[in-house]
Amino acid sequence: CDSLASIKIPSTIKNIPVDTFLNCKSLVKVGLGSVETIGKYAFSGVASLHTLVIGSEADKTERLYKSQLTTITDLAFWKCSALQVVELPMNVKKIGTSAFKDCTMLKELYVYSRNAVFGDTVVPTTTTIYGATGSTAEAYANANGNTFVAIDTEVAAVEQAYADYIAAIEAAAQLKANTGDTNAQFVFYMSAND
Repeated sequence: CDSLASIKIPSTIKNIPVDTFLNCKSLVKVGLGSVETIGKYAFSGVASLHTLVIGSEADKTERLYKSQLTTITDLAFWKCSALQVVELPMNVKKIGTSAFKDCTMLKELYVYSRNAVFGDTVVPTTTTIYGATGSTAEAYANANGNTFVAIDTEVAAVEQAYADYIAAIEAAAQLKANTGDTNAQFVFYMSAND
């Protein structure tokens, strides 16, 4: 993959296996679409990787609650030295040991999950970790000497957007059940001010 500069993982791919993009020297941008698990060493040594988009929605808030990513395994992004900012959505349950180790330019890690399990040495100690007060992200930062910044308002906004999304789906299902119309459709709009 020496000439691969950018890739958007198709929505049919749920798992990125071990070593898939290991040492792809020219890869600078990755879109993870509907990926649920990133395997060990999947992007390790991709020193040129600077843009990582988790989820397929155009809207950032939607990406943060609709993303299906749950697991980043050990050493998944080891030595991705051009990464500067990573945003992990609310569905992430596990961030493996050394997942972002030796990502020397990684300045900010945003964790929108309140209870993600962190492995050892997930990020360099120079990385500032952003998350909810009382979250496992805060506990990890405090235990490992990382600076922690609370983003309670942002995390709550993502959680509320998710709750609204689920409520809309349930309302649509109830509408279909009440009308008996299996073709009934429900359109849900949400503005940034909602």
